[in-house]
Amino acid sequence: MRAPISFFDTTPMGRILNRFSQDLDQLDSFVFFFLEICVEHGLFALGILAVISYAIPQLTIFTVPVVAAVYLLQRFYSRSVCRLKRLSSVNRSPVFTHFSETVSGLGVIRAHGQQSRFILENQVKVDRFQNPASLAYAANKWMQFWLDMIGCFLLVVVSLYVILYREDVKPGLVGLSLSMVVAITVELKAMSQKSSELESSIVAVERILEYCTVPSEVALGEPRVAHPKPTHCRPPFSTSSFASPVEVFAQVWEHFMELVCSLSIKFF
Repeated sequence: MRAPISFFDTTPMGRILNRFSQDLDQLDSFVFFFLEICVEHGLFALGILAVISYAIPQLTIFTVPVVAAVYLLQRFYSRSVCRLKRLSSVNRSPVFTHFSETVSGLGVIRAHGQQSRFILENQVKVDRFQNPASLAYAANKWMQFWLDMIGCFLLVVVSLYVILYREDVKPGLVGLSLSMVVAITVELKAMSQKSSELESSIVAVERILEYCTVPSEVALGEPRVAHPKPTHCRPPFSTSSFASPVEVFAQVWEHFMELVCSLSIKFF
């Protein structure tokens, strides 16, 4: 990254470890895998719908609302899972930070007898990290329930049509249609789950791209940019115009190099 020292001073170590461990692993191991599986199951589902429409052309009118319902459910579920994944990624960084700080200061913690307090803090942070994962699991079960309902609806429609018009449909096509209706439920579940995992994995890509915009230091061997000397000896702001010390610190940090060059000390 070659980020400046100020970046490492203001960024918790756990957040940096989270980017270069979990997020990079998501990008390298799961994004393209989920994309391949999602496309595969999506093509299987479309093929099954085409087979059902070929076997019983009258059922084609039911495929359009079924596809629309699956799409709407998928969009709602994917947005929820992406937000939960983002919360899980954000809550993972404090766990890494607390663990690294605990390991580095283990001697001081034991000397002051604060083991129970740090264990409790670790449990609280882990619980906050696990809460979005539990909600994502519940959302997955909710999505599977509605996909089962859609599969049952298609099965009932095909069965009623076969019973009412049994003289106009060939027995072989009836068996093929019923078997395809049972298979489409499995394919819809797999496609929905993998596509949602794909979208949630894109959150890791967003977090990595955020660090790609961090300004870098001058590379080794390149000439450094000379900072111009200030034209005044006082900071270019007045502390009386700020209502918060945080704003004063932000202004000081912005003009840090100029302030260092113009630093003067007087003893009275």
